[in-house]
Amino acid sequence: MTELFRWAGYGDADTPFDHEATAFNPLFVYGIDDGEPCLVYSPTGSQTFIGKSPLGSPASLSVRMVLKLSGYPSSSVPIIAPLTSGGTSAWRIRLSSTGTLIIDNPSNTATGTTSAIPLNTRVLVQILATASTVKVRIYNAARGGTLIGAETTGTSTFGLVDNWRQGQAASSPIVPTYRISHLLVTDDTTWLPDPDVPDAPTTPRYGIIGDSLTAMSGANGEYIRQALLTAGIPPQNVYLWGVGGKRIAVADLTGKTSAQNIQDAKNVLTTIDHWVVALGTNDRPQTDATVNAAIDTILLSIGGTAKVTWIGLTSKGAASADDIRVNGMIQAKLTARGNAVFADWDAHIRAIDGGANPSPYWVTTDSTHMTATGYTERARFYVTQMQDAPHAATGTGALTLSPAAASGTGTSVVPTFTGTAILALPGVLSTGLGAATVPTYNGAGDAAVSSLQAVGLGANVPPVFVGTADALLAGFTASGAGTTDDPSVSTGPGTLVVPTLTGTGIGATEPPGWAGDVALSLPCPLVAATGTTDEGTPPSSVEFRITTHVLSTSRVRPRPLSPPVWPPR
Repeated sequence: MTELFRWAGYGDADTPFDHEATAFNPLFVYGIDDGEPCLVYSPTGSQTFIGKSPLGSPASLSVRMVLKLSGYPSSSVPIIAPLTSGGTSAWRIRLSSTGTLIIDNPSNTATGTTSAIPLNTRVLVQILATASTVKVRIYNAARGGTLIGAETTGTSTFGLVDNWRQGQAASSPIVPTYRISHLLVTDDTTWLPDPDVPDAPTTPRYGIIGDSLTAMSGANGEYIRQALLTAGIPPQNVYLWGVGGKRIAVADLTGKTSAQNIQDAKNVLTTIDHWVVALGTNDRPQTDATVNAAIDTILLSIGGTAKVTWIGLTSKGAASADDIRVNGMIQAKLTARGNAVFADWDAHIRAIDGGANPSPYWVTTDSTHMTATGYTERARFYVTQMQDAPHAATGTGALTLSPAAASGTGTSVVPTFTGTAILALPGVLSTGLGAATVPTYNGAGDAAVSSLQAVGLGANVPPVFVGTADALLAGFTASGAGTTDDPSVSTGPGTLVVPTLTGTGIGATEPPGWAGDVALSLPCPLVAATGTTDEGTPPSSVEFRITTHVLSTSRVRPRPLSPPVWPPR
């Protein structure tokens, strides 16, 4: 099965982002129905479509969509009107004044009529079309429903579909507002399954708007979705719109402007915390005045205090004079706005491709578009900008770090993060036996991990670590497997044997490779806070702080014991 056209309004771990449409009339507005993304369509008495071409005229077409009608038209009107590769009618489906669907042949003669669709109910409509039959099924629910009436079959000589058009194919009568969701058009020869339940979005939420370098030359944002999944950012938290030829403020080939994309994103995700804009390449021929006005338009549409990151322009080999000119205007506008970042794509890709021309990162046919290798790197660049800084917490919550699972030499992995506050530990450096490896967090909160150094034998060091054990493990020296010189318990060059370091508190970790007969418990309490981590009230017993340190196999005199510090620095 080949997916020819998809609109779901979201992507998630199992669902790719929507396909780049060739028609997307602005009368189709993103919305939410029953908690799921939908298109709200309010016809105004003209031909208006969402659609895709070319589809390749497959011998079989299998289609699925969820419809919700608010009313019936005064008389029948086509709401699905696909065309052949020659531009003629392949077949039509009309919505009648009684709520039935009528299957028409290319001569607009009725060949079959379904049972009526109930109003204000999400129903699943399935279509299976060939050159000789068009079949329709209607179920009384989006998933797991019961067939309404019977399967309806129209028999005639039908055309093969190359251009999917859905909306209103006649100027009158006007169809009352209706909703479409989970639209999928394929070349399958059998009925499609019910749509999956979309994963619910969490926070923070992002809007990405761009041209063909965001759609990535027909990949429909799949490189970006994979980069998001790798980084632990749920794709359902992201609105993505990428269309070839799109300019900063002018309506794209589907009919949508960036301002309309911004409103669609807000409609479906409610709040956008961070916008990533990757536009300007197709505005290079424009005057400074036109480009500056276009940038003003999109920033005004974004409004509010959401962060804006704008991906800079470049070309194969080197940035052109127009790339540099438009980049300069973008940078000036972002500086004036505040809470905005210019992401220097030129500097990033030049550090990788060295300005080579030809290059494996760029196609040979022009100086703008990239290969799969190039788009994979560009997608990573987008997602890196989305990870750069922790976002403001949206509420009060306790940070909970589950005990780390040690797996193999030198590995200590913190698997979970829950809560709505921020854990800010950006940039992990992990080298040597026992060095900590902290992956991207997945959970309800936003975690950015940086400035954590762990170097040498047994190193597994949060920047500030406060607990109730009587130990200062800073600047100690290891002389063998599982041994340390600890000045808090040893007044001379003796050793403290620490086998199987056991964690008994939140955030406790277990470095691998220890051996001996004494267990040391290092709890790390993290208490509720708004947008911060917090070590809590000083415990009654002696605190310890673990600071960044280097261990070697040679004997090194331990640093003198310093008194505990509160609050931690």
